[in-house]
This record gives sequence, C-alpha cells and structure tokens, in this order.
Amino acid sequence: MLKAKKGFGPRVTKRQLKEDQFITKIFEFYDLAIRYQREILYAVIAVIAVVLIGYWIAQDKVASEQNAAIEFSRGKMAYETQNYDEAIDILTALTQNFDGTKSAGVGVIYLGKAYRAKKDYANQEQYFQIYLDDYDDDDLLSVAATRGVAASFDERGEYLKAAGIYEKGAARFHDGYNAPLFLLDAARCYILAGETAKAKTCLEEIINDYEKSPVLPEAKRILAEKIE
Repeated sequence: MLKAKKGFGPRVTKRQLKEDQFITKIFEFYDLAIRYQREILYAVIAVIAVVLIGYWIAQDKVASEQNAAIEFSRGKMAYETQNYDEAIDILTALTQNFDGTKSAGVGVIYLGKAYRAKKDYANQEQYFQIYLDDYDDDDLLSVAATRGVAASFDERGEYLKAAGIYEKGAARFHDGYNAPLFLLDAARCYILAGETAKAKTCLEEIINDYEKSPVLPEAKRILAEKIE
C-alpha cells in the first residue's frame, strides 16, 4: 500500500526563506520611500545645505584672514615709517571691516601704539583695552596691551591708577619674564603717588620671587635709596 505524501512541491530552505524576507523588507522600504519622498527630499536638501554653508563659511573665513593680513601689513608699514595718521586710518578700517580676525587683533595693538606715538593717551588706553576685552588670545599681545593701558595713565600723571594696573599685570603674568618689570613700574608709580608702603611691597616681591631677573639690582637700589 502506498504512503501518502506529507506535502506538495519542493521544500523551502532556510536560505530561501531569508532571501524572501530580505526582498520583502526592500519592498517595505521602497513603499516607505514613496510614501515619505517629500520629507526625505527635504532632509537630503537640508543636509546638502548645511554642508555647503559650512564650506562657504570656512572659505569666507580664509579669505577674510588673507585680506585682513594684507591690510595689516599696510598699516604696520605706515606705523614703522612714522606715518601715524595714515597708519591709524588703515588700521581703523581693518578693525572695522575684518573684526574678529587675528590681523584685526594685532591691528588694535598697533592702533594703541600709533596713538601713543601721537601722545593721544585717551585713545591709547581705549585701543589697548579693546584688545583685552575683545581678543586677549595671545600672551605676548596681552602683556603689551596691559602695559599700554597702564602706560596711558602713567604718562597722564595718574600714577596711582597706573600702579594698580601694572600690579595686576604682574599678578596675571606671575610666571613670566614680564612680571618683575610690571612690579618695578608699579613701585615707581606708587612712589610718585606717595604710596611708599605699596611700593616697598612690590620691590620686595621682586627681590624674593625673581632673584634671577635683570631688574633685581634696580629693585634693590630703589628700595635702599627711596624707601628704607
């Protein structure tokens, strides 16, 4: 007697089953893509726009830095040839047109120096302070700006205010070469302002903390001759 067959047709393997499921998923994704094609298109456009905007910003920044460097070179040349009015015109335009660039930051320092050369101490103070407020990203330039602000008061005879700024500069750049120089200027200004006790503190700090500084002999001399 013949036995009945359990099924009809060829047996479906696991591999074929997986392939069928994969094809089914493809069609499901296709249906979703058709259904949400507008949203997908907008998303793709948004991604492309972000990439293009980022590239444009980067290229624009490079171009701005290059143009700013050219303008700074012109202003620096005018300053170094003592054409201070021309230097001020060029550097002022630089800081306005290329605000935020590295060259604009250095340009602010040179503006302060140009005004100092013209003995315009109010503008000297203003531009050195602008560097400290808006840039302040390079220690050497920050030292120059701090000294420039202090010197603007020093040269106007406002010795107590100048001394305070010199002393703050020494505290900020305590580990650097300029710290004892700041302290020496602070002591000098305190003496001129009649604040000998504060001057003594500055001089003793040089003697105690900066014994290898080239200004050490001057600090000792001033302490011996003018205070003790």
